[in-house]
Amino acid sequence: MKNLFLVSLLALAIIKCFGQTKTDSAKIVHKTFTDYHDLQQQNKDDKIVKMYMVDSLLGFKAIIPTWLKIGETGSDKMFGGTLPAVDGIENAIMIKAFPKKDYTDMAAFKDFVIGTWTFGTHPKWSTEHVCYGIKDMDYVPGIGKSYRASNFWQNHIYTCKYVLAETKTAFLWIDFTATPTTYEVNLPKFDEFLRGLQLL
Repeated sequence: MKNLFLVSLLALAIIKCFGQTKTDSAKIVHKTFTDYHDLQQQNKDDKIVKMYMVDSLLGFKAIIPTWLKIGETGSDKMFGGTLPAVDGIENAIMIKAFPKKDYTDMAAFKDFVIGTWTFGTHPKWSTEHVCYGIKDMDYVPGIGKSYRASNFWQNHIYTCKYVLAETKTAFLWIDFTATPTTYEVNLPKFDEFLRGLQLL
């Protein structure tokens, strides 16, 4: 289970429940929250300005921007949420972790995520998605190589930016999923999220 800690201006979100620790003149208080909305209200009430998600087992720490609505993923190896709606469409940011023991190296993990996408084929991770294209992008400093991917799923076309990273214990697939019309609008928010991400 992922834990959420607030120390002064520090917080992190728990996948199944939310918790908060606040330091006030060396006094530590721990709170548990019933849901995301309760956490957000307490953060406003306590004037918390920054939250962090820390996963010491999978090896990453992320600043949670105030605009990211944390979502329940149903997995302790996934963390993320949705961005504010643009024209009624909510884009998503998700960190998906895969144990290193399942892949021989980063090349094998990359092959699983993006492989040799050919128009009209399925990616290795889904029989429902249809590949439209993949393009090498930039290297995200301190994190890893990024790729722009397009795919088709449930009668919709998606434009995504994938960043692949490696920690001591896991390979990370950092996934920004948008539509062709919302990708450029929300890409700066994804870049902001990446600037707040640190591999441990």
